[in-house]
Amino acid sequence: MSSAWSQLEDVGITVVTKSDAEYGKARRNYNTRFSRYPAAIAFCENAEQVSAALMFTRKNQMPFRVRSGRHSYEELSLMDDGLIIDVSKLKQFKVNQTEQGNYAVVGAGMRQDEVYQHVSAEGFVFPAGTAPSVGVSGVAQGGGIGMLSRAFGLTLDNIVSIQLVKPSGAIAVLTADSPVPDKELFWALRGGGGGNFGIVTAYTFKLHQVPELTVYEMRWKYDQFIDVMRYWQQWAPDTDRNLTCQLTFEPRDTLDENGKPREVHSEGLFIGSPEALANLLEPWVETVPPLDGYPLMERKSFHETTEFFAAFDSAPHPFKTTGAFVYDNLPEESLKTIVDRLDNAPSKQCALWMQSFGGAFADPAPEDTAFFHRKARFIQEYVGAWTPDTLLGMKCARWAEGFRSALAEYTRGTYVNFIDLSLSTPGKEKAQQPYLELYYGGNVQRLREIKTQVDPDNVFDFPQSIPPLPREPDGSR
Repeated sequence: MSSAWSQLEDVGITVVTKSDAEYGKARRNYNTRFSRYPAAIAFCENAEQVSAALMFTRKNQMPFRVRSGRHSYEELSLMDDGLIIDVSKLKQFKVNQTEQGNYAVVGAGMRQDEVYQHVSAEGFVFPAGTAPSVGVSGVAQGGGIGMLSRAFGLTLDNIVSIQLVKPSGAIAVLTADSPVPDKELFWALRGGGGGNFGIVTAYTFKLHQVPELTVYEMRWKYDQFIDVMRYWQQWAPDTDRNLTCQLTFEPRDTLDENGKPREVHSEGLFIGSPEALANLLEPWVETVPPLDGYPLMERKSFHETTEFFAAFDSAPHPFKTTGAFVYDNLPEESLKTIVDRLDNAPSKQCALWMQSFGGAFADPAPEDTAFFHRKARFIQEYVGAWTPDTLLGMKCARWAEGFRSALAEYTRGTYVNFIDLSLSTPGKEKAQQPYLELYYGGNVQRLREIKTQVDPDNVFDFPQSIPPLPREPDGSR
C-alpha cells in the first residue's frame, strides 16, 4: 500500500502509517477510553490537500474519517483501518477590520485556546467553548456553547463564511447570500454537526469588543445542593444577558487540589464590573449562602478569562459523557433524583455540569440555523470519568447513561457535540434512529433534504451521521 500513500505524499501531504515511529502519538485522541488503529493519518496543510485526500479515498473506495481537534466524545474522528484526513495543520489566522465590522479568518485546524490567544492579542473577544484543546471547527459546526453565549450567541451564530471541500472534491466558499444549494449548505453547516456534508477548511467569524470582563466563583456544602439548584435554574437563564454561568455538582467529599470542598460550585463570566456583578449575585448569595470567602470576583482580560475556565478541563483520560437540554425548570422530585445519582457515583471524577442559556442564545428561531434547541433554558452534561480501569470504566459509562435516562422525562433532546452512540437503536436504519430528532429536532427533514442534494452518494457516512433520503424504485429521490 506504500505506493498508494505516495500519491498523497506527492502533493505534499504528510502521511503517518503503522510502521512510523510517530504513529502512536498521531493516532491518539482525547478520550482514551477508545483505542483505534487507522491504516494511515494524512496531515493536510491546505484546502487543496484536503480535496486530494478526499478524492484519494473515493478513487480507492477506502473508508475514512475527518479529524481536527481530536475531541469527538465517541472518538468518531478515528477508525480502525481506513484513512484519517486530519486538518489540524490548517492554522491560518487573520483579522480584518472593516467599516462593516471586525472579522477573523480562522483555519479549521485551530484549537480554541489558539483562537483565543490571537483574538485577545488583537483586542477582541470571541464566543466559543471552554476546553482549550478542542478544535474550533467541530465546535462551530455543532453549535459552540461557551461563557459568552448569552451575550453573543453560539459560535455558529458568529460565522460569516465557510470554506468547504464538498463531497465532489470541489472547494467552495459559502455564505448566507450564496445561491442555492450553497445557501442551504451554509444553513446546514451551522448546527448540523461535524462531517455530515463535507470537510470545512476555514471560517470567517465575527468578532466583538467589550469594555471589561469579570469572573466569579462560588462554592457550597453538598447538603445545599437542592437549594442551590432550585435558585440557579429559575435565575440563571433570565438574568442580565451579559452574564453566562455554569453550575457543577460532584460526588460528596470531592476536594480540590488544596483539600477544599468542591462538591457544589458555580462560575460565570460577566461583561461589566465586579460591582455590577455583585448586585446580580446578591439575591442568590442571600438566599443560599455559599462557603466563607465566596463569592470570589475578579476583573480579567479576555485571554485570562479563557485560562480561568480552562482550569476546569483535564488532560486526556477515559470518559463517557452524554447530555440533555432542559426546557422547563426541573421539579423537586427530579432534584432528589440527581442527589441520589451523585450519591451512587462509582468515581469521584463523575459529575453533572450545567450552563445557562437564554439571552442571545435564544434570539434566533429554532429554524434559523440547523441548531434547533434555542428555547432550552439550560443544558445538562452527565460525565462519567475514571482513571484507567476497565471494570470501573464500565460502571461509570453505565452511570452516565443511566443518569440521562433517569431524567429523560424532564428533558428534551441533546447536543450533537455531546455525541452519544448509546442513543442509537441496534438493527434500525439510520433514518429511523432516535438520535436524529434528539440532536436536530424539527430540522431533521430539511437537513436530510440538503444531505440528499449535496451528498447523494452518502460519501460522508459514519455512526450517527445524517442519512440522505431514500431512493425511489426508479433510483430517483
